[in-house]
Amino acid sequence: MSSALAKNVIAHFEGINKDTASSMSHHEILFNDDSVLKWHYMEAPFQAEGASGIVGVHKGWYTTFPDLDLTLNDVIEQGPDKCAARFDFTTTSPKTGEKMSFQGVLFMTGSSSF
Repeated sequence: MSSALAKNVIAHFEGINKDTASSMSHHEILFNDDSVLKWHYMEAPFQAEGASGIVGVHKGWYTTFPDLDLTLNDVIEQGPDKCAARFDFTTTSPKTGEKMSFQGVLFMTGSSSF
């Protein structure tokens, strides 16, 4: 990985946890006021805007799933301003107590001047 975007994606995933989920300084590694996070998954798509909106989403995840573990598997970059990150999401269902796991892919575009 050579682009600043790819390095920041790695730093964000490696540092996100229950304590940093509500940290603006951690999220500002990767996100700014112009950032938009769009999720298309099971129930309905949703969107969070700006670093503070994304903090709210991540804080909600760790509130709902205190044992949430995100593991970054791959980062593939295309030039200085595009990359894809594949990750595992594992946790325990608060309703059933059963372990759950999902795979996700995050596509990022951004400025090469981080």
